Amino acid sequence: MDLFFLANTGIIPLIAGVIFCALAIAFYLDYRRFSEGGDMVKGRVKAIEKYVSESMDLDRPSGKIRRIFYRPIVEYKYKGKEYILKNNVGSNEIRYKLNQQVPVMVVEDDGRNGQISARLKDSSNILFPIVFISIGLLAFWVYFSQLGGSVIVVAVAFGLSVGLGKFIATLMKRAEATLSPIKSSLNAGEAGNEQNSSLEGFKSKGEDSVIIDTEAAYKQEISNHRFWGQIISYGLMVASIYVIYLGYSQLPDSARQLLLSDIGGFWGELTSEMAPESWKKAMMVLGIGVFFFLASLRSCFYIRKKYGGSARI
Repeated sequence: MDLFFLANTGIIPLIAGVIFCALAIAFYLDYRRFSEGGDMVKGRVKAIEKYVSESMDLDRPSGKIRRIFYRPIVEYKYKGKEYILKNNVGSNEIRYKLNQQVPVMVVEDDGRNGQISARLKDSSNILFPIVFISIGLLAFWVYFSQLGGSVIVVAVAFGLSVGLGKFIATLMKRAEATLSPIKSSLNAGEAGNEQNSSLEGFKSKGEDSVIIDTEAAYKQEISNHRFWGQIISYGLMVASIYVIYLGYSQLPDSARQLLLSDIGGFWGELTSEMAPESWKKAMMVLGIGVFFFLASLRSCFYIRKKYGGSARI
């Protein structure tokens, strides 16, 4: 029994649908536990951790792919005690500034002698469930519409994913119960602790983790992002202009003159049944160039807005 047979019977889309829908439900229930049953307090981005994450990639000789991610280390105060929240969701870009005020959701767990759990209120709290539920429902749709599956089986599978999602959410809550909140040593009255030494303990395991906790280090990292982002964006813009030129140069002289003098007339000729095939091919190349030019233009504005403001802390 090979994978091709399993795919044709719809087992693989069903399994994928159950897994992704269950994860979406688990993440949503975990977020709702904090948003509805917790307290909202103000936190401060004390530092940013730059770390390397490894994932499987069988196309590479090493079998792994390494990506750089950033996540904030947030200090917050709850009922007179100070804590540090580290295990936030990572991103491939620096989304927070040093000393930025951020909202933190805190839940005081019953039966844990006043122990608490916390989450940074972030857009990823809702984004991940939406992405996962979309993938899961798409897998169910493939099973039902493309493989001729039964709607009853889909309903049962979705019900299974709901139960599995609730179970995963319970496991996530129990796993937190084994962890104690991390108190900040900066303001806990412990003499002799410098800022850098106190934050070193919050690094991820392994050597590929760096704590960015000074203005100079932060600005240097932002400068690197802005530089390489501009290189990529302007490089794409130059390439797109060249593609536009290629498409335009492939048009006959009569078509180019009509395009420059009468765009409406040119479009009418292009969309008519009598339009030469060479016109369509040239305009397809030109259209691809225009699309990537607009994408590069947006990227340039985004980088200027994002990293231009982030450098001012």
